[in-house]
Amino acid sequence: MEKTIVIYKSKYGASAQYAAWIAEELGCRAVSIDEFKKNELKNYDNVIYGGGVQAGGIKELDKFMKWIKSDLKLLDMYRSGKISREDLEKSGVAERHYAIFAVGINLDDTEARQQLRDINFPKNYMKQLPCFYLPGEYHPENLKGADKMIMNLAQKMMKGKREAEITDNDKIMISYMENGCNLIDRQRIRPIIEEMTRRKRE
Repeated sequence: MEKTIVIYKSKYGASAQYAAWIAEELGCRAVSIDEFKKNELKNYDNVIYGGGVQAGGIKELDKFMKWIKSDLKLLDMYRSGKISREDLEKSGVAERHYAIFAVGINLDDTEARQQLRDINFPKNYMKQLPCFYLPGEYHPENLKGADKMIMNLAQKMMKGKREAEITDNDKIMISYMENGCNLIDRQRIRPIIEEMTRRKRE
């Protein structure tokens, strides 16, 4: 029997909300990575991980990637013809699928998406992972400590550009940073649901 799980890291709630919606649609459970153990992965065929984006990185993705590194390398070896399908099936990896989702307020921008992939999936064996981009929320009054400092710095950098250098996306981001925003949208999980449903049929 196929088993699916959604693992997430959420600080302000958006990633947890998306994880709950995805789990509801797929009929599985969602669990924080803080409450999940690496050795539990063997119990699941379909694993989705998601987290918020900060300073270009997806929260706790490095921890999750360490867990699945050997699986991804085996899949990469199979796709490049270095090992056979039989070898892959013996490892138990052949029936396991992974997907990632990132939550942020700037991820509808093509350049921002590419930067996210470059930062979070630098190795060749990582590039096979499907990554989905979900709009989050931002409330400046809720920020504290390092989070507040990082966002203030980002805002100053954008405002410090020359007028000719400020893009339409920069203007949108400055408005979000100054006034806050809530872009969370359940409909945006549809591509994830469709991808995981398709994989189950393969």
